[in-house]
Amino acid sequence: MVNILTENMVNTGRELIEQLDNKNLSINSALWLYSSDSDSWKLLIASPLVRHKGPRHLYKLIQSALLRFQRRPISLSDISVLDDKNKMISNLKSAVHTGQGLANIRFTHNFVNGILIEDAYIYRLN
Repeated sequence: MVNILTENMVNTGRELIEQLDNKNLSINSALWLYSSDSDSWKLLIASPLVRHKGPRHLYKLIQSALLRFQRRPISLSDISVLDDKNKMISNLKSAVHTGQGLANIRFTHNFVNGILIEDAYIYRLN
């Protein structure tokens, strides 16, 4: 568990999303989300692939992309894949919409539809 979002994690997350984009995967949302319950950060990746092919399929694609990094400050256990229609992702999209590109948005101590987002680093919410 990682309780501090490091610059290395942010850069690796961005590179991972870029690699998945280069494979023409439908990554609709990607962000780091902090949870005080677990005192850790998770890289959330939302895609319709989870709905259509199951989460295991996307985890395999992510694992193969992670193997390309010489140094891996993040591992598969730091990542959660979600259906792009996930309620939390939909709630975040109602507050922040980035389009298809990659953004660098820090979203801290905000309420979205009554849910506190303690801290998030958003690459994409589309």
